[in-house]
Amino acid sequence: VEEVLAELLGYGPLEELFNDPTVREVLVAGPHAVIVRREHATWVPTPVRFRDEEHLRAALDRLATHAGAPRRG
Repeated sequence: VEEVLAELLGYGPLEELFNDPTVREVLVAGPHAVIVRREHATWVPTPVRFRDEEHLRAALDRLATHAGAPRRG
């Protein structure tokens, strides 16, 4: 249920990272490469994965829309 809600209302697989209070920064290097920096730590890989590039783009578009960032093609 949480995964479905994250897809519909949130940022897909990134939602779990955004809800983790120890995560300070998130770096998305591709659909199968999501890295985080946690409190007092260096960058570490996560098990977070997107189905494909289209799934990743949809989540990032929602993030940009909610953040008010300009969208580019």
